[in-house]
Amino acid sequence: MKILNRVYQILFCLVGLVNFGFVIFDAAYLWKLPYMRVTTRDILLERAPNLVQMYDPVKGIEAHRFTSSYLEQADKAFATAFGANPRDAEKIYAELINMSKEMIDQKPGFSHFSIAEKDGTLQVIKNRMRKHYGNDSAKDAFTRFWTTANLTGPMAAEEKAFFDREIRPLMSQNYFRWIDEDGEMKDYFFKIDMWFVLFFWVDFLARWILAIARKQHRKWYLFPVRHCTEIFNLIPPHHAVWLRLLRAIPLYFRMKQARLIPGQSILPELLHDNAALIAEEISGMVLVNILDQMAVIVEKTDTDGLGQSEVVQVTRELLDTQIDRITDTVLPDVEPQITTLAVHSVYAAMGTYLRTPLAPILKMVLYAAEASIKDGLKSALTSEEGREEMKAILKKFLSEGITELTTKENLASVQKQSALLLDRLKHEILRGMHESE
Repeated sequence: MKILNRVYQILFCLVGLVNFGFVIFDAAYLWKLPYMRVTTRDILLERAPNLVQMYDPVKGIEAHRFTSSYLEQADKAFATAFGANPRDAEKIYAELINMSKEMIDQKPGFSHFSIAEKDGTLQVIKNRMRKHYGNDSAKDAFTRFWTTANLTGPMAAEEKAFFDREIRPLMSQNYFRWIDEDGEMKDYFFKIDMWFVLFFWVDFLARWILAIARKQHRKWYLFPVRHCTEIFNLIPPHHAVWLRLLRAIPLYFRMKQARLIPGQSILPELLHDNAALIAEEISGMVLVNILDQMAVIVEKTDTDGLGQSEVVQVTRELLDTQIDRITDTVLPDVEPQITTLAVHSVYAAMGTYLRTPLAPILKMVLYAAEASIKDGLKSALTSEEGREEMKAILKKFLSEGITELTTKENLASVQKQSALLLDRLKHEILRGMHESE
């Protein structure tokens, strides 16, 4: 079942792509290219005339009677120019001159070229004829062109080549379209599009019935609400050609559902990737600026005021509040080391006498004194008086340490090292940003 569903999804997307290709071709067929006077039809008329001959009836396009008659008369004129019937030539040339004057005299918007919106093309024809003879009057240029003197002898071949190269293609671009009963130009694209729309309707209704049978939604009418974008497939606008291009929306969602589009989607991935790159660049530059500002602040900070700042005062107050905790937790751990240091000091002081004949007696005394020192220090450190004395010692030690650390010389050294550290961090960040590019 899953395989059949997968195959159908792919088939639907293929049909949708074919339909969208027709829609794009139809929309661009008579659309003037930007900054140009030509349409897609004009380009195809030169490069794929058979395709134009096939598709013109779909757009209700017919050959324009005037331009077709003009080109037929031109062919007769050139055939006569190389033949042996000068009487017919004069008659044909006179007809072509009259037709040329009629074509030129008509006002823009009411000319033979207006229905096809080719009044600009008519101006190009007139300008080329003027340039060909260096004449300011298009009528005079056409009158001179369609003469027996101009189209006989060695000039005839050159003039025919000019007409076939410069004038005939422009006249061939002109066409005629009838007005339909609704007031719009006749257009039969719906005869092609209707079969695709019928396929879209069958697909939509079948999926709606399946959704009701499987109870995919709480209410039966929620399916078209959830798939509202498919309205562009189901309602074929007859003359709103560009509205059909919105079929790209439901086609995109179906291709995404069929997993024919890689990843989540093209646009979100592009936005995500570019957003990540931009965010990385911005965050890196922001961090570099912060480090620069911190380095400037550190370098410009007055070290004399820093030693007396609130930070130092707060640190001292914090240590004062922690003296009791230090006395209770640290002293029991360091008491053996203090005792050992005191005993070592006594033995070091009596070292000279221990090398005399009195050494045995002194050693016995020192052994007794060692035990007394240990008991005395232990008792002193655990007693209330000893604790208070030790607190005073610690307080003075910490206070002196803070005072020494906040001297001008030490603060200047710390300031210098901090600025160097911030500068190194900035260079490391910049190097990382360059390597990632």
